Amino acid sequence: MQNQGIIRVFAESLSYMIIYLLIQNYIMMYIHNNRLLPSKRTISPLFHHSNFKNMGVHDHKKKAPQSVALGIITVSTTRALENDTSGQWIREQAENEGHTVVFHQVIPDDAAKIAATLNDEILKSNPAVVLMSGGTGITKKDVTIEAVSPLFTKELSAFGPLFAKLSMDEINSAAIMSRATAGVIGSTVVFCMPGSLNACKLACTRLIFPELGHLVKHAND
Repeated sequence: MQNQGIIRVFAESLSYMIIYLLIQNYIMMYIHNNRLLPSKRTISPLFHHSNFKNMGVHDHKKKAPQSVALGIITVSTTRALENDTSGQWIREQAENEGHTVVFHQVIPDDAAKIAATLNDEILKSNPAVVLMSGGTGITKKDVTIEAVSPLFTKELSAFGPLFAKLSMDEINSAAIMSRATAGVIGSTVVFCMPGSLNACKLACTRLIFPELGHLVKHAND
């Protein structure tokens, strides 16, 4: 009889415990379903981490100039202004976006001539940006990078790898031959791109023009 009493007490205790756990589980489900406890989904979008991450960039771009003075230099021994398709496209695109083209030159693949022309135009025309195309390959006549890079006071080291990554999607492994580069000379931002029209379009539309005013602001701060 004593054993039966113990068993009965144990069974009743176990029943109470099960009932308690069931009730507790029901309460927690009710609270969750009715959003009575804070969760990630109840956080205001205003405080989402991505907003904090982009806030600085957006603020800077709001203060950046919408129109800049821009120069164009095409490096080629076979082209002139009238058949400079890449330079003409850059000019039209720049003007369509509200920028002012202050000079447009076509010069031969000569390192001394390239450096002298760039320096002279920066002093004379005072461009905020110079876009150069041609002479960035690996043949003996490709000397744009060698002529321009030593003039940089600061290098935009991300431009080359980013352009190569975009080029990889367009021309596959041939992108390895591109030596596109960019930097700042004084307060003038200079980009050196391959001479092909497709390469200029890719660099300008995906990287350069979206950040043009932003770059100019920082270069002049």
